[in-house]
Amino acid sequence: MNKQEARKHHYIPQFILRNFNDENEQVKYWNKATNKLEKRNTKSVFMNIDMYRDEAINREDPTQIETKFSLFEREIAELISNKI
Repeated sequence: MNKQEARKHHYIPQFILRNFNDENEQVKYWNKATNKLEKRNTKSVFMNIDMYRDEAINREDPTQIETKFSLFEREIAELISNKI
């Protein structure tokens, strides 16, 4: 069974974005394409599809970079959560 690959790679971690959620668990952001202020969930903003995917570095696990970032972000989120 193949593991589910994360395709949405955030350049601003979701644990940071969630601090800006409103009562509907959405964050406001400026959409440059429409030139408007919009609301979306944190999964769909400040990210690119397969941004950290790299088969040249690791053919067997091309999502290795995103996987490692995810682990680091989880640890950092927990540390920050416990301190704030």
